[in-house]
Amino acid sequence: MTKFCLQISVVFILFLTINAVFAQSPTFNMTVRNIKTTNTFYQETGDTLTFEVWLRWTNYGASDRFEFAAAQYVWLCNRAILNSLPGLKLDRLPGDSANPLPPAYRPPTFQIDSVTSPPGQLYLKTTANPPNSETPAFIVSADAPYGSKLLTFRLVNLSHQNFPLVSLNLRFKLGSPPNTFAAYFQPFTGSDTENSPPQQVVVLNDTVVNHYSVESSNYIVGSKIKVNLTALIEGKYNSAFNLMTKRDTVIVYLRNAAAPFEIIDSARGVLDSVNFSNVFTFNKAENGYYYIVIKHYQSIETWSRSGGEYLIRDSSSNNYDFTTSASQAYYDNLKYKGSKYCLYGGDVDHNGFINLTDALSIYNDACDFVQGNAVNDLTGDNLVDLNDLLIASANKNGFIRVRTP
Repeated sequence: MTKFCLQISVVFILFLTINAVFAQSPTFNMTVRNIKTTNTFYQETGDTLTFEVWLRWTNYGASDRFEFAAAQYVWLCNRAILNSLPGLKLDRLPGDSANPLPPAYRPPTFQIDSVTSPPGQLYLKTTANPPNSETPAFIVSADAPYGSKLLTFRLVNLSHQNFPLVSLNLRFKLGSPPNTFAAYFQPFTGSDTENSPPQQVVVLNDTVVNHYSVESSNYIVGSKIKVNLTALIEGKYNSAFNLMTKRDTVIVYLRNAAAPFEIIDSARGVLDSVNFSNVFTFNKAENGYYYIVIKHYQSIETWSRSGGEYLIRDSSSNNYDFTTSASQAYYDNLKYKGSKYCLYGGDVDHNGFINLTDALSIYNDACDFVQGNAVNDLTGDNLVDLNDLLIASANKNGFIRVRTP
């Protein structure tokens, strides 16, 4: 694939105060982290690329502490991320509560100027923010491994279409003048306060001691985690014909494989009655280890096997099949039926246990000859009857419940 480059030039000037005199000029690392494809408000497509900029003080002890005052840097990335021109906007992430810079100091909106761009490049034009001397100081951290987060940028496709599936190839432009990064710091005079004007400014030029890096520089723009998931619902699976009585909807969660196992992403889809599977797409989750968790309105919530699965964002699907073995579920929490393994049926009150309460609910509906798509119709034949009660009673007697790490 022919690669083009998109030049992104970001300039923002911040005037802050400082509380110490430099023994020598500080050195630093700047890193782009947590690149993600997301979507803008009210949009369902992956039309937004976000990434964070982090700055770390690297000669702690050799120079006194400093406050971040301003920065200028240039990035290059694959121009093929554009669907059309003009149609791309770069700005900060609105409402970024983790951004330590005050709103007045965050970059303004950037808009592509495709008219004056030279062939093969795009320029982003903007003006610097005005100084605001009343803003509290921002001390750059020396803590490993990343230091202080400056801000989150987002790159939005204004047509609100998915970015094409291409490598981002984000990198810093290095090795040619003018310097591609210049950080400005203000030495302490003894009388500076938060309201005082800037004093002397020390410029840190791009040298061999200042390093710039991009995590996941080959990040695939527009990629998502896809899981081709296979599972069976106990009551609706007819083992004699190897079919389910009807297609059925489930919600699939990706939970962090490390404690406290928080939910990272979710997707809803329909399990087919013939092949028992569907491809579930997760827009938010990044490459990593996850528990795959299935929730069905009549069944016990079921987690994937111990340790979780390593899932990758790319153009292919990650396959996971709950039907092949009891060990595919955490704590072997599956029901063997015919030659397949199924989600235990009967948790109709969704409390994580199949118990007397569930059985009584089904019994009452059976006595009333409830028909239709009822939660207590475990077999999917549109009638609540003894067959549904037998499923719940057997699982109640087996003390079936949710099994989690």
